[in-house]
Amino acid sequence: MECIRIVTRDGIYKGIDLWDKFNISFYIIPRLVEQNIFSPFTGVNIDAWGIFKETNLIAFALTKHLKMQKHL
Repeated sequence: MECIRIVTRDGIYKGIDLWDKFNISFYIIPRLVEQNIFSPFTGVNIDAWGIFKETNLIAFALTKHLKMQKHL
C-alpha cells in the first residue's frame, strides 16, 4: 500500500465517489464539492490524500485548513 497526495480534480472526485459508496446516508452532493473544495479561498489550504493498493484507491482523506500567517 502507498499513501499518495491527490492533486487532480478527477482524483478528488474518485475519492468522493469512494466515500459515497460506503456512506450512503452522508452522500456528498457534487455542487457542494465545487463550492467548498474547488472555489478559490484566500488563506485556506486544501489537501487530498489517497491510500492505494496497487492502482486501487482504498482510502481517501480531504483536509481543509487555514494558512498560518507569519508574524514579523
